[in-house]
Amino acid sequence: MQHNLGPSRREFFAPEFFLVVLLAFGLFSVASVRALFGPLTGRAALLFDDHRVWTLMVYQLSVAPVIIYILWERGWKWLDFSVTVTPRGVLQGLGLAAAAYTLSSAALILTSTVATASAAPALAAAPMATGFFAMWGMLFASVVKALFEEILVCGYVIQSLRGRFGVALAVNASIALRMSFHLYQGPGAFLTFAVFGLVFTLFYIRTGRLWPLIVAHALLEAVQLAL
Repeated sequence: MQHNLGPSRREFFAPEFFLVVLLAFGLFSVASVRALFGPLTGRAALLFDDHRVWTLMVYQLSVAPVIIYILWERGWKWLDFSVTVTPRGVLQGLGLAAAAYTLSSAALILTSTVATASAAPALAAAPMATGFFAMWGMLFASVVKALFEEILVCGYVIQSLRGRFGVALAVNASIALRMSFHLYQGPGAFLTFAVFGLVFTLFYIRTGRLWPLIVAHALLEAVQLAL
């Protein structure tokens, strides 16, 4: 698979990889998978209301220093993640958000029969930001979530795996991980988040830039939480 990531600078180390992934996403992935095979009310229990948005943000901010320490001890550097903040990256992020939203919406239409039953509770339970502080709080939560997920799901997973297993497997692993903690939305969300993950991941490997993904993810999260 063609890419523009440059030569691999990291050697895969299984204990580090699984520890980081489990710390970052293990709890939510397991809960999401359990909810998928449970009753619809079980899925609804995982949907994000205001309390769960704050809980997720606090968890991510709490576990981030631990992950940073692990990666620092293992010799990871900020440059390994290809996060370069530029105005051009912001514009690319806006375009990427529009593309991901359009294609994901098309995928949702294709699976509308299943998605209507499984995703409707998610829309009904989506948190609504009201008031000045609530709006800024939701915006901050969106930025934290975007940074946390894109740096780890795309940047870390792909950079960790591609040297040993190749870019194709690294891309598939990244998409599968992203889908794993959205399974609570039901089978109808499979295709939607597969498309979302594919758009983001292909952009990353073709450009070697992670900053536009962070911008796009934060924008999509903020719009979802504000509406």
